[in-house]
Amino acid sequence: MPPATSAVRFVLLLAGFFLLAYGSAMVIEAHLGVAPWTVLHLGLAGRLPLTVGMATQLVGLAVLLGAVALGVRPRLGTWLNMLMVGFFLDMVLRADLVPAFASGPARWVGLLGGNMVATLGIATYLSVDLGAGPRDSLMLGLVRVTGRPVAQVRSTLELAVVGTGYLLGGPVGAGTVASALLAGPAVQAWLAVFWLAAGTRTGSRLLRPPVPAKINLLRFPFLRQTPGG
Repeated sequence: MPPATSAVRFVLLLAGFFLLAYGSAMVIEAHLGVAPWTVLHLGLAGRLPLTVGMATQLVGLAVLLGAVALGVRPRLGTWLNMLMVGFFLDMVLRADLVPAFASGPARWVGLLGGNMVATLGIATYLSVDLGAGPRDSLMLGLVRVTGRPVAQVRSTLELAVVGTGYLLGGPVGAGTVASALLAGPAVQAWLAVFWLAAGTRTGSRLLRPPVPAKINLLRFPFLRQTPGG
């Protein structure tokens, strides 16, 4: 692949991380409850001398090491995901880049809009095929070890994360349920858009969507790795 194309894919990878962080910040500022993993991040940030971005990085490192122990080999994008999403999240919150959601309707706009932006970010970094996130890597490792279906492992993992985060003081609310329900379908919809874009001359060089419009998680490239490979 030409260096220029590789450079653009790397920029798109970072853009995906920024969009994920910005969307997460919107959901946080909506104050209606946050996504399952963010409940844990905010709970840790409230108990330890950490920012929410630092807590995101710390949890990311822990789950990535767990995934490695379970036989999943991380790629460059996986390590960068662990570092950059937390960095961008703190940057967005400190710089007040998210508008205030004062009224009830505005808060719901912030919640739903934040989920759309965050899932666009996820689809963006998945589509350049430089590595999945640490949390998805851990899920893959658990699927391998337990032999359980992906949906069951993911649901169990997120319930455990929400429960732990709630006990630490993380915010659980309607937004937590909305985020959990919207994430899968929204990523699927964005990936369908990227699949269409990959059919263009430019898109085919830059984007490598894992599957077409009907997403089957088991067909993602990062779920086809062999143990230790």
